[in-house]
Amino acid sequence: MARTQPDGVDVLVDVASDGEAFASLAAQVRDGGKALTTRYVADVDALAAKGVTALNFQLPASAELLERVGTALATGQIVAPPINRISLTQAPAVFTGADGSLRGGKTVIVL
Repeated sequence: MARTQPDGVDVLVDVASDGEAFASLAAQVRDGGKALTTRYVADVDALAAKGVTALNFQLPASAELLERVGTALATGQIVAPPINRISLTQAPAVFTGADGSLRGGKTVIVL
């Protein structure tokens, strides 16, 4: 993230990382930014000391919630991130930044 966002990011939403990985990512959040995790691994006090608002968040899954999210996607209220599809042979150059193509969104390696 530091390579593509050298000044840091305003917001981090992490739904997968463990505590150590989340802390590493949250270190890239700018002063005044926000860091959210659904894994309850944010050290709220430590991040607050660095000027970052941290939130451990959980929303119980339900059919009603899934329907609301589906509707929001279908109507454009939520925009999915771009998906960059690359081949396995392209992966080293993409992930090291050698070809300059690593940008925001999701990168999927197609086998």
